Amino acid sequence: MVTLSTPRMHLIALDLENLYHYVHHYGQVQENLGVVHHQDALDWETQYAFREAHYQALNDPENILWYTSWEMVLLEENRIIGGICFKGPPDEKGEVEVGYGTDEPYWNKGLTIEALTALFEWALNDHHLKAFIASTELDNIASQNLLKKLGFEQYEENRGLIWWRLNVEKIIMD
Repeated sequence: MVTLSTPRMHLIALDLENLYHYVHHYGQVQENLGVVHHQDALDWETQYAFREAHYQALNDPENILWYTSWEMVLLEENRIIGGICFKGPPDEKGEVEVGYGTDEPYWNKGLTIEALTALFEWALNDHHLKAFIASTELDNIASQNLLKKLGFEQYEENRGLIWWRLNVEKIIMD
């Protein structure tokens, strides 16, 4: 498994076996990673999304890091506090969509920004990458503020979502 480190956490990219367990036996993922076991199963929406991600990774294993969950393991507690994922490798326009979630007790501590920054730095090694894309619900002000802090700009609003873009050239120039 690939691991990225930040001052306060490890980001661990789940391999195919652990991505399968992520959907079906989340407790097994925690055991395999050697972290504190605190949750047996994920919510059905997450399970549904990662069933598709697992299927995509099985059919495109060289791009698993663009489909898998990168688990945010807080060093201080040796506990998974959230995760980040891309929704596939960069598309024909060089855009990649990112999703993220952090457990509520860890909100407003800068942890998600720290993790996203590390993962974006990793992703910049793909020279085809032109932009990161993200969406937020209209009422998710905290997530919108997080994206603004990272330099994302709103570019569309539809179906109850606000769509955001962070152009790679802006990151490189900053």
